[in-house]
Amino acid sequence: MTAKEKPHIVRSFDEELESMNSLLVSMGQQGLQQLEKAMQALRTRDAELAHAILRADDLVDSMHAQVNTLTVGLLATRQPVATDLRHVVAALKMATDLERVADYAASVAGSTLALPGPPSEGVLAKIDALAVVVQKLLQDAVQALTEESEEIAMAVWHGDDAVDDAYLVLMGALHAEIAAHPERLAVNSQLIFVARSLERLADHVTNVAGHLIYSITGKIYKG
Repeated sequence: MTAKEKPHIVRSFDEELESMNSLLVSMGQQGLQQLEKAMQALRTRDAELAHAILRADDLVDSMHAQVNTLTVGLLATRQPVATDLRHVVAALKMATDLERVADYAASVAGSTLALPGPPSEGVLAKIDALAVVVQKLLQDAVQALTEESEEIAMAVWHGDDAVDDAYLVLMGALHAEIAAHPERLAVNSQLIFVARSLERLADHVTNVAGHLIYSITGKIYKG
């Protein structure tokens, strides 16, 4: 239920919708924390922190399961129609994308653990540049979910271009590094996985924005 809508006659229905929305926000917040910690682990090559990120992935999985249970229950017992049905369907899709956000943050942590040596300073700086753009995108998506804001969600939807630009710069630097330093191939191969994880994570963030826009307006946005 969006903040601007009138409450339903059955109060428990509104409470279930609010619980569903709160879970989505919590999933987004947890995914953002996991991404920030994953980047910290990469920068410092902190194996303990990386392992903690991998373990914490279960929390997002649990919230995803709770959203699924709530939405299936709403569909079965409330039989929502029109706008309410749209909210429930969008929530199912957003939960799946937010779960994938956390998965890709965990992938960054996994790549950190697999690194046989430190990244070069130049490449690490470009990874940081990409991560900053992705983190801002996810932060804005969480704000859009919290405020149920079409305007912020639209900005997130269009923000993927900045991610693509930073990703291409990073991949160019990695390919140049591999050509110049073949002895560091194992390190840079893992960093390619990091780059792809960040880029794919951003794709799921923009998906969340598209589903939120659909929930609010009924307009369909696809990548």
